[in-house]
Amino acid sequence: MASMEVTDNPAIEPSISLTRIAVYGLLAIVLTSFVNGLIRILAVTVFDVPNVFALWWEPVLIASMAGAIGATLVYGVLTRLSSRPNRTFTLIAVIVLVLSFAGPVNAYLSPPPGLADAPWSVFATLVVMHVAAAAIIIGVLTRTTNQEVASR
Repeated sequence: MASMEVTDNPAIEPSISLTRIAVYGLLAIVLTSFVNGLIRILAVTVFDVPNVFALWWEPVLIASMAGAIGATLVYGVLTRLSSRPNRTFTLIAVIVLVLSFAGPVNAYLSPPPGLADAPWSVFATLVVMHVAAAAIIIGVLTRTTNQEVASR
């Protein structure tokens, strides 16, 4: 593993190894996919949300994995460029989360042909999935630095 810089300034978080970022990134991918899969199952079976294309298994899992992979790459870059990668990443992730709401909101206001008759519950489910993914990704990735510092 790559070495870690240790500083006396608590405001500056030490850089972490790429292996550690990859492991936590993989954990974020698995957890995000699992939780969004559970949300999909609950929505479709318990809350009787229609199983439209946006809630099929493939789009849910691919979008979950793509978001977690992208976030891991951004976090990895930030650990090399930022003196406070957790804070910077969290800010960026929250901004991306808010911007991601544009998809479901726009699809609700001006539905594409595949979602023309979809009720609001489909779009609410998608928003819940976005929030769950963001919470998991932020929670997992920002622990990489905290855990490595705690082990020293």
